[in-house]
Order: sequence, then structure tokens, then C-alpha cells
Amino acid sequence: MSYNVSSNVSILYPNTHAGAKEDIREREVPTSASRRARQRRPEPFLSGPIPVRLIGAVLDLPGRPLPVLLAIWHRIALTGKPWVSLPASVMADFRFDRTVKARALAELERAGLVRAKRTPGRPVLVSLVSKRAGNADARS
Repeated sequence: MSYNVSSNVSILYPNTHAGAKEDIREREVPTSASRRARQRRPEPFLSGPIPVRLIGAVLDLPGRPLPVLLAIWHRIALTGKPWVSLPASVMADFRFDRTVKARALAELERAGLVRAKRTPGRPVLVSLVSKRAGNADARS
């Protein structure tokens, strides 16, 4: 059996001959993954209900503690954990910076609305103080 080498090469590499037109056309084939990627992602939202007494208590504090409290509430609802950190992405979403966070946490702690665990070299972990937990909540 004999093969014509030049014709095999032209089948594998159609543009090897001088003057050959590009006949290969690209077309994206939609897949379930590409459709999901194009779907509009829903906006994040706050999970409620948020007690009005809590919001009222925060509004009486100096500075801007309300966005910080709402960010804490959001992170606890999102993660399902009682202790959360406030990473830069969350601070950006709620429109406050590190300085506002530090001052607001100090005010919220002074008012007895949150607790904070500070460890050198680690992010501050924050938890909401629950009135239902009573004194057992304040000890941990």
C-alpha cells in the first residue's frame, strides 16, 4: 500500500499550500456551563428579620456603626457561624473601611451589642450578643 505524503499533509494541515483559503470557521457551542455563566447572578441581600430594638440601639451610637452591624448580621446569616470576620470584600460591599470598622466595633462592644476576639496576626472575630443567652453568653 502506498501513501501520497503530500495529500496526507494537506488533510492534516489545510493551510500548508500557498494560496489556500482558511476554510475553518469557529463557532461556540452552548453548553450548560456556558449558559449558567451567562445567567445574571442575584444580588446579595440581608436575611431578616432584624430586631428594630437592635437597629434603634445602634442609631444612638456615635460614628457609623450601623453598616458594620449590618455586615456582621449578614456574615452570620451567610456562614451560619456565631463568630465571623469582616474581610475587605464585605467592608467594600457595605461601604466602610478598616478605620470605621475598628471605631464601630469599639462602640458596639461598649454598648454590649457585640463581642470581639482579638488575636495578634489574625482577623478580629465578632459575634452578636444575644439577650436570650443571658450571662452564659457573656462568659465565652
